[in-house]
Amino acid sequence: MCRAGVNICIRSGCIEDIPELENIESECFDSSDYSLKRRQFRYLLSRSGSTFYVALLDSVVVGYICVIYYLKSARLYSIAVSRSVQGMGIASKLIGKAEEAVRMHGKTRFFLEVKVNNPAISLYTKSGFDLISKIDNYYIDGSIACKMMKLL
Repeated sequence: MCRAGVNICIRSGCIEDIPELENIESECFDSSDYSLKRRQFRYLLSRSGSTFYVALLDSVVVGYICVIYYLKSARLYSIAVSRSVQGMGIASKLIGKAEEAVRMHGKTRFFLEVKVNNPAISLYTKSGFDLISKIDNYYIDGSIACKMMKLL
C-alpha cells in the first residue's frame, strides 16, 4: 500500500526491521515495562498466528502494527509510530491495513486494550472502535485499561 506523493508504504515486517522497531519503541514508550524487546519482536515477526506490518516513509521504517489471531477474534497487540511523523495519518493507514488482514483471516471482532489516559483512544474511536469495558489493574503500574472492539 504505497501512496503517490506521500512516499508512505506499508509492507509485512521482517527480522531485519528489528533495530528500527526497537528505536521506535524506545522513542514512543517511556517505560521499559511496556516496550517490546528484541526477543518479543523476533517472536511476533515469525509467529504464524499473527500479522505484523511496518510503515515506511522514504524507505525508513517509521511505524508498525501487530495483530494476533484467536479462534473467533483478533487483537491489535501493539502499534507505534515514530514521534517525528505522528499526525501524518500513518497509524490510521496501519490500522486500515490490519483490518484487511483480520477480515482475510475470517474474523469479525477486532479488540484492543489501551491505557485509560492514552491519547491514542481518540485514534481508535475515529477508526471505529467502541469502548466495551474497563479493566482495573491491567498494567504493571496498576493503571486501568479500556477494552475496545470494532465489528468488521
